[in-house]
Amino acid sequence: MNMKFTKNQHKIINLLVKVKYFMTISEMSEKVDISERSVYKNLSLINEKLKSLNIEGIRNVYGQGYYLGENSKRELMLYQSKLEQSKYSSTERQYLEFIELFINGKFSIQKVSERCGVSKQTVLKDIDSLKQKMNDYEITIISNYDGHFLSGSEIQIRQFLFSWLYSNQELANLYETKEIKELRFLISQWLDSLENSKNIIYSDEFIYVFEHFYALTLERIFNGNSTAKKFNYPLNSKLQEEPEYKFSSAFLSILLGDKYDEFEKTYLTSVLLGGQKRKLSKDSINQEISQIVSVIIKEFKNLADCSFRDENKLHQDLVVHLATTFFRVKYRQQYQKSDFDLIKENYPDIYIYTKMSIHPFERFIGASLNDYEVGLVSIYFASQISRVVETEPKVLLVSSGSNGSAGFLMTQMVEQYPYVNFSIPISPSELKNRAIQEKVIITNISLVQTKLPWLKVNTVLSSKDFENIDNFFQLNGITNSENLQTEYKAIMETIYDNAKVVNRVELEKGIRQILIEKKRHESKKKRTGPLLSEILTEDTIKFNHNDSLNWEQAIRACAQPLLEKGNISEKYVDAMIRNVKENGPYINIGTEIALAHARPSEGVNKLGMSLLLLDHDIDLVDSEHKIKLIIVLAAADSTSHLNALSELAKILGNKNDVSKIMNAKSASEIVDLIKKGEK
Repeated sequence: MNMKFTKNQHKIINLLVKVKYFMTISEMSEKVDISERSVYKNLSLINEKLKSLNIEGIRNVYGQGYYLGENSKRELMLYQSKLEQSKYSSTERQYLEFIELFINGKFSIQKVSERCGVSKQTVLKDIDSLKQKMNDYEITIISNYDGHFLSGSEIQIRQFLFSWLYSNQELANLYETKEIKELRFLISQWLDSLENSKNIIYSDEFIYVFEHFYALTLERIFNGNSTAKKFNYPLNSKLQEEPEYKFSSAFLSILLGDKYDEFEKTYLTSVLLGGQKRKLSKDSINQEISQIVSVIIKEFKNLADCSFRDENKLHQDLVVHLATTFFRVKYRQQYQKSDFDLIKENYPDIYIYTKMSIHPFERFIGASLNDYEVGLVSIYFASQISRVVETEPKVLLVSSGSNGSAGFLMTQMVEQYPYVNFSIPISPSELKNRAIQEKVIITNISLVQTKLPWLKVNTVLSSKDFENIDNFFQLNGITNSENLQTEYKAIMETIYDNAKVVNRVELEKGIRQILIEKKRHESKKKRTGPLLSEILTEDTIKFNHNDSLNWEQAIRACAQPLLEKGNISEKYVDAMIRNVKENGPYINIGTEIALAHARPSEGVNKLGMSLLLLDHDIDLVDSEHKIKLIIVLAAADSTSHLNALSELAKILGNKNDVSKIMNAKSASEIVDLIKKGEK
């Protein structure tokens, strides 16, 4: 029996099929873009239709929301192919359209329209959206009477695909032909032999993305659609000395035959060298990078005024990470992923201190790291600063990324759930051979071969992730805070003593959810301290029009309001300048922006911040580092400035806000911008 669902009903069903646990009426209303009243009406109509299909309907748990049972989800997913709606989301269609161009060289709008079940006009809109995504990579789609074609550098075309898969790994399975599956198997076997031969371990995340990406790339080459021209790789002679080069040569000579050339050898070698790893062999460690890491760690400790739980492990992990980052930067293959904006917002101090302390490495490679690469480094520091609960674990953490990603996932979990016991994170491959004693699994990758309840989350946890984790822990009996349990018992006893309980199970679930939400809300308030508008005020914001000002004078001029108010002493100003002279222009944290800072013990009397805006840029130590906006931060301790720093990081991460500050004519304009963001 065929049952037709409306467009909105189809959207609601998709939401409930994809979500792991509950969705509220307001969430569905926002996602589907209809009124809450319409959501209620559609839920009722959906359940009537599901009943006709002998599929269990959408259920409601009071105080938590609506959900579909696992059996219903499976049956609906099987039924999806019969629905008269598009099989794919806009992003999925765009991905398939790009793959069609990537592998076959061109595509027909008519064929894509028929395959995806959408109009030709929709396909044309997809192409426009796809072009927008490609802008940053300087590639595009050109159209003529013969069809649509990719245009641009072969390196950039491939990098666009790799970055897209890395950011949206769920897209990888959308295009799975028999040939792609066979190529993936060959690549997997070959990569395994490379790991064993070199005594290295790639992250599961890299392996998954690389297998799909390179299978698609090989198909492109087989079809004669690669546009690679002669390309001189940086450090080409060094590449040829690497074991990866020999492995690549042997692998490609068998697969490509007469299409095998120097470009493809060096390209594959560069991707392998830049691939994220969890372990490097001792003879692969670059001693110069090891020394640089020591400097970076020392600088971070000075800036953050902190110590690390295991500094030796931090050093080892950073050496492995930066050794691969070196090749990614050299071969223009820096990773990109949007979720690390959350690091800047939730851990602004760690992110900014990382950006400031990473400068020796950037100087070594002769290039700057993008925000995402800085974020990757910052998670290593974040994972070592926080405390780990060393008691019998009840929750197993599984991470597909690097050691730093795994540690950072644990850091966030321990901070948010101090009464829950977590295991040291393991990789998905380690899960297969491990005796599991934990009750549940939190993971950043979908799992197949496990009987334990598991929940997939992002590496950088969002508020929605925490909501899902709260529900997951509650349903599986994990939340075990003594205070929470005491509150729960007291409330339940009062209710039982004074009221007649009709539905005991639902009442207990509802009370637990309320208490968990209360605890989660309280944990959000842990970060104390004044707002940015309370410490960066009109009297600490100054403008300077002196054409002869140098960077030392600029820092002194910026610090002057704090000196006059007694927040800092001259000793602190000297310390900020001395740090730059000793460590270089590390305080250059963004385009034309410098954040001057020293340790609290070097002359801070009380928390303060000042800002100086010049009407022209000046050299910060050298001509490669121009600055126009100088900010002085005087942190009195390790926590009181975090609220303000979080706000500042958010503003400096917004190009429009930075532009408004750079063009401001008065202190009140800047203060108004800050206050607007605090509303």
